[in-house]
Amino acid sequence: IGAITPVQPGGEVGGIVKEPSLNSPAWLRTQLGRLKAGIPPDGGLLAALTVGMDDLQEKLCRVLDGRNSVRWLAVAGEFGEGKSHFIGLARHLACGKGWAVCSLVANTADGSLAQPQRHLQFALDTMVSPHGYAVGIVELFTEWWNGLLRPQISRWATANAGTLSLASDLVLLERGSLEFDTLRESLGAKLLGARTGNPLYRRAVCHHLAQIIGLLKATGHRGLVLLIDEVESIFRLATSRSWTATLRSLGTYCCDPLLPNLVLVFVATPQARQEIQAEFPRIVQEIESQVSTPEEEKLALRGFVKQLDRFGWNECPQLDVDQRIALGQRIIDLYNRANGIGALMTLPPQMRVWLSRRDVPVRQVVRTVLAWLDSYA
Repeated sequence: IGAITPVQPGGEVGGIVKEPSLNSPAWLRTQLGRLKAGIPPDGGLLAALTVGMDDLQEKLCRVLDGRNSVRWLAVAGEFGEGKSHFIGLARHLACGKGWAVCSLVANTADGSLAQPQRHLQFALDTMVSPHGYAVGIVELFTEWWNGLLRPQISRWATANAGTLSLASDLVLLERGSLEFDTLRESLGAKLLGARTGNPLYRRAVCHHLAQIIGLLKATGHRGLVLLIDEVESIFRLATSRSWTATLRSLGTYCCDPLLPNLVLVFVATPQARQEIQAEFPRIVQEIESQVSTPEEEKLALRGFVKQLDRFGWNECPQLDVDQRIALGQRIIDLYNRANGIGALMTLPPQMRVWLSRRDVPVRQVVRTVLAWLDSYA
C-alpha cells in the first residue's frame, strides 16, 4: 500500500499509531485480525484503507481547524457501511492535528448518553493524545506530571487555583498537601460517576469537562474531540425521559459556551436520524417547560436545534463499483505485505462481480476478500 509510511518520532501516539513502522509484517498481521473481526485497523493503516470518504474528511478537517461555524459533525450511515471506520479515521486525523481524543460507544451501559455523570468517566478513560504514550486521562496526566509538561501544568494550576477546583487540587498536589490517589479519583471523574443524576450534577459534569479541556490547552493540545458511536441506541431506552436526557447531553456537548474547545463527532443509522429529527420538537418543548432544567442547558439545546436545522447530517458514502474494487485491491496489497508475498495478485472476475453488488455492506466486502485470500494461500 503505497500510502503507508513509517511513523516518525513525535508523531501520533497514545495507543493509536505508536508502531515502529506501519510496514512491519507482524503489526500488519495483527491489523488483518482486526479487519477479520469487523474492527477498524489502527492509525495510519486505517487512513490508507479509506476509500470514498474525501468529502467527509474535508468537513471534519474544517471543524477541527475552526473553519466551520459549528463544532460538531453528525454522520448517518447504514450498518456495515463505514460509520465505525469513520470514527476511527476521525480519531487518527484529530490526533494528527493536535487534539486529545476520547471515545464513547452509546450502545453500552457505561456509554449511556442519558447519564453524563456516569459516561464521562468512561470516555475520559479512553483519552489518547499526540503528547503522550498512555491511554486515559489519569495515565496521561501521570506521564505529563512526571515528564516535560509539569511546568506548563504548574503554571496553569497557579493561574487558576482561585476559580477552578482542579487547579486548586494540582497546587495542593505540588505542595505535598494532597495524595496523588485522591487527585486520580477527581481527575478521572470517578466521584461524579458515583452520584445519581440531577440537574446540578449535569452542570458539574460540564464544569469538570471544561477544566479538563483547560488542562489540555495548557499542555499544548488544541482541545478535546469526543467521538460517539452507535447513537441509534438511544431509541432502545425504555422511557421518554431517557430520550430527553440524551438529547440534552448532545446539546450541551455541541453548543454549551463553557466548552468552546470541545468538538463532537457522532454517528447513527438513517432511521435514528429520522427519529431524532421527529422527536426534537416535542423534546425541546418538554425541556423548555421544566423548571428544574438550568437555563444554560436550555440555551445550549436551542442552539443545537438551530444548528441541526441549518447544517443537518452528513451521509456516510455508499461506495460505487470502482471504489469497492479499489478497496478490495488495497486489502490484497495489505495481505501480501503482511505475509511477505511478492507476487502481484488481482481480484478474480467472479470476485469483482460479487463486489459490485450494492446490497453487500462494505464490512462484508472486507471480510469476504480476506477469507478468499486465506483460502487462496
